[in-house]
Amino acid sequence: MAQALGIDCVTKPELLSLSPYSELASGQWWEDHGCNSFCDTDDFVGLTRRIHGGTNGLAERQRLFHLAKAVASDLVPYDRMAVLTHSEREQIVILTTGRRSASRNGGWEKIDPSHLARATKATQWLIARAVEIKKLAEARPTGWTKGDRTARYAFIEKAIAG
Repeated sequence: MAQALGIDCVTKPELLSLSPYSELASGQWWEDHGCNSFCDTDDFVGLTRRIHGGTNGLAERQRLFHLAKAVASDLVPYDRMAVLTHSEREQIVILTTGRRSASRNGGWEKIDPSHLARATKATQWLIARAVEIKKLAEARPTGWTKGDRTARYAFIEKAIAG
């Protein structure tokens, strides 16, 4: 662990109780022991055996896991724009920022004209991008599944319409 984290936790083990080393050490142990492979296959029992060496307390851990899973979507932020490329995201941010500014200030005519110009340019870019995605997707039988095209196209279309 000392070598992996680059700290002297052999002579100073208390370092492992401090952040960020406590978190990094846990992550390193997880990686060193191949725990992700159990998660990738939903092997809760195998993961429990790997971590604890047996299945004592398994029922309670499963109960807590299911409780955590039930509320996870409310706790973990979801990035709706994760399907977009960097450029697509950038243009949507420009467009939505301009719209938000116009809305807060009583309309496009009440704010600096540069905001409308930037939003218009972003809209034109997004329209061209949607056409490009559609063309690429329709060129092959499985074209819509490649690179999240369906989700990206729908997201861009919604942003343009908004």
